[in-house]
Amino acid sequence: MPDRLAPRLLSGADRKILRFVYWYWWRLIGRPSSLLQYETGLVRGTSTFGGELLKVYMEDQLRPTPPWRYRNRVFGVDWN
Repeated sequence: MPDRLAPRLLSGADRKILRFVYWYWWRLIGRPSSLLQYETGLVRGTSTFGGELLKVYMEDQLRPTPPWRYRNRVFGVDWN
């Protein structure tokens, strides 16, 4: 993964620095959920992932996509 972020035009030392930054960010700092999703409008125990998707997309558009498999997940129960 870091090699995709570090084109071959960079020197070996620069690629090492980018690999370290990638490793440090994702392993030590992690991915705070507040950066990944907007939770203000979600109701714990009630909001479903599919219900939220349907607010933005039509079901015909969603049905063939991978996220639609998780449509029954409930916020605060089995979704975050």
